[in-house]
Amino acid sequence: MGIKEIKDAVESRGGKIDGVLNIRLAWDSTDDYDLHCVEPNQNHIYYSNLRTTHSSSGRLDLDANGRDGIQPKGKIVENITYSNKSKMPLGEYLIYVHNYSMRNYEYKGFTIEIEYGDELVSFNYDKIIPAKDIINVCKINFKNGEFNIIPLIPSSNQSKELYGLQTNEFHKVNLVCLSPNHWDTNNVGNKHYLFMLEGCKCPTSIRSFHNENLIAELLNHKRVLEVLGTSYMINPTDKQLSGIGFNSTVKDELIVKLAGSFKRIIKIKF
Repeated sequence: MGIKEIKDAVESRGGKIDGVLNIRLAWDSTDDYDLHCVEPNQNHIYYSNLRTTHSSSGRLDLDANGRDGIQPKGKIVENITYSNKSKMPLGEYLIYVHNYSMRNYEYKGFTIEIEYGDELVSFNYDKIIPAKDIINVCKINFKNGEFNIIPLIPSSNQSKELYGLQTNEFHKVNLVCLSPNHWDTNNVGNKHYLFMLEGCKCPTSIRSFHNENLIAELLNHKRVLEVLGTSYMINPTDKQLSGIGFNSTVKDELIVKLAGSFKRIIKIKF
């Protein structure tokens, strides 16, 4: 499951998604994985106190394949949230996953995402967890009102270079526009919102067009045009406009930093 899918699955099952600290676990089998959080004062949040709000404001509100029963694919999630920083003890919170009951001997791993403020850190564990084994995922250090994630397994949010830019960083947007199939009076195919980023350069050749944007008269020739699109590729150039795009038919979100007479960070939802 992707990050947005996990959050949506938690919300669809009635879990809280707007805490000051949100810890979500997802997997895709009948195994009974359990999400655990041990607080600095050794208070333990897990399935035995399901839907109990602790003095720290922490609460586990979903338990999949256990006390809440076997969940369907795409809904296999567990969720711990904290609603009030002022009630949270200072120090380190240990987050781990326990394979309480192993029922699927071929399935590997889980995904955990931790969201707080405008930050989101995810961990993907892709190995088989033997029955009754524990995987320590991370520690969350809470100090001076701020959270700091200390990974105990590799984080999938580690920065890397893509299209000449480092991921997990803010980059200047030079142009915001719709996809060309919706320029002027055009209204063909899916609408995309494009954010062209300064310094973003695609290093490889790309297709000149996609069949989803064909007008009705050309639909009968889509196979020919599929070949044509791959035959006439657009080669990379220093004058290109490249960036990221969001399909208007798919729920998604991004964080932007605005700078002018004052600065602020906002979340845009599609």
